[in-house]
Amino acid sequence: MTRAIRRALAVAMLLGALGLGQSAFAYTACGGPLDWVTVIPDGRVAVQQSSAQMTTVYVCQIGGTYNGIGPDACKAILSVLLAAYTSGKTVSWFFSDPNTCANQTAYQPMVGMYWGPVIEN
Repeated sequence: MTRAIRRALAVAMLLGALGLGQSAFAYTACGGPLDWVTVIPDGRVAVQQSSAQMTTVYVCQIGGTYNGIGPDACKAILSVLLAAYTSGKTVSWFFSDPNTCANQTAYQPMVGMYWGPVIEN
């Protein structure tokens, strides 16, 4: 094994150990039609999507930053969700691994979403 290969392997192992060598594109996508979408009294946007095996989760909050999402972005997300729901379109979500639609905890903030919701069809 040449010195350059050994050095490259050592760097790769170090980056992997630090979590820096993981692909930026490691994700899981899931989707389907929404069962419902609502805004609860404290301003959190809740959604359920059983077709994607996703229980009721809180996506964001209109009144302030929640789950890393600001109020303006939350209003845009709510608009997307309502448009998809009223038109019966498929909504897809993209989660950073190992998160998925199916492993979200009921009545808790959505975990690991990095892209979405996306209206498809």
